[in-house]
Formats: sequence, C-alpha cells, structure tokens
Amino acid sequence: MLLDVAVNAIPAAILPSFVALFLAVGSSPADPPVVVAQVSPVAVPPLLAALTYHAVRAVTAAERDGPDLPPGDTREGAETATAAGGSGDAGDD
Repeated sequence: MLLDVAVNAIPAAILPSFVALFLAVGSSPADPPVVVAQVSPVAVPPLLAALTYHAVRAVTAAERDGPDLPPGDTREGAETATAAGGSGDAGDD
C-alpha cells in the first residue's frame, strides 16, 4: 500500500518542482505562448488528475446519497413508485 502511494506521490511532487525551476532559472523566451507550450505538458496532467479525483468523489457521493433514479425520472416519481409498492427501479417490470 505504501509503495503504491509513493509510486504516485513522488512524481507528483517532482513535476511541480521542475515547472518552478524552469520558470525561475530557465532561459525562457520572451514569447509567452512558447513558455506556455513548454510548461503545459508538465503542468496540466496534475491539474487534470486533481479534477478527475474530485469529479469521481462527487459522483460517488451522489450515487451513494441519492435515490436510484433512471435518467429523466424525478424524485416525485420515485416516491410515488415506492409508495405504490415498487422499489423505484425501472427494471422491476
């Protein structure tokens, strides 16, 4: 378990340090689009990983806390189906 975390955490710490060193010490050109093109392949993946992590947490929490509704259904329809004796799932037919 600790090795799994270290395999991902160490590169995640190294990449931002490379970006900081490049921006601070590197011989960057005066053209900002060139700097963005040089830094973005290293800086963007950790941002996408963080965005993906938070999206997965939000979806998981919504699935865990919310009712099991098929797309396009409403809470009122699920409550009516549950009150009528159904479980609220579309596959009960």
